[in-house]
Amino acid sequence: MVLGVRDYVIGGLPRAQRFFLFFVGARGSRERGLAYLEEAAEKGEYLRSYAQVLLLFAHIRAGELDRALARGLELRQRYPRNPLLSLEVAKLYRQLEHYEEAKRVSNELLAEVIAHPHNPRIVGVEDALLELAMIASAEGQLERALELLRDVERLGGASERVVARALLERGKLFDRVGQREKALAAYMRVLQLASDRETSRLARQYQKRPYRETDQKE
Repeated sequence: MVLGVRDYVIGGLPRAQRFFLFFVGARGSRERGLAYLEEAAEKGEYLRSYAQVLLLFAHIRAGELDRALARGLELRQRYPRNPLLSLEVAKLYRQLEHYEEAKRVSNELLAEVIAHPHNPRIVGVEDALLELAMIASAEGQLERALELLRDVERLGGASERVVARALLERGKLFDRVGQREKALAAYMRVLQLASDRETSRLARQYQKRPYRETDQKE
């Protein structure tokens, strides 16, 4: 595990940083790091699951969504009540355009966080509703998506980070249907919350230029 994380992190650094680390004896290889983590994930005992989680996010980072989904499903089978795993699996299904499976997992997540809220609260009802809205949007069900996004905003005690993302998605949907004034109002509310740097950056970007479906997916 230690060797895998070390090699993966150093191997993923920009070339200039790796050049300076070379002179202090720190060398790394992303491929070698992944190989170490694969070995820990297959043969490990105490840290096997941890290695699999790291591989899951390494595959996501590399855009290897099919491999990430396979890891996520294996982990979710072992830990069916872990809300973070369910949320990641739902996102991966959506990104791979397996919308029925994405909805099934998201609805299971919604039922789980309602029945068994976590403390501290890592994933809540708002996360499940936001993911269901993203799925509806991807399927072209814009009214359904807007309804779910409004539900996120109406929740008491919802995470400001998730509410800001819901507002950003509302703005993007309004831009898609040509309702620019409503889109600008949603982006302004995102900036007022100022809860997440990346979400705020996108809101400022879409204030200047309306969101288009051809824009790169965030």
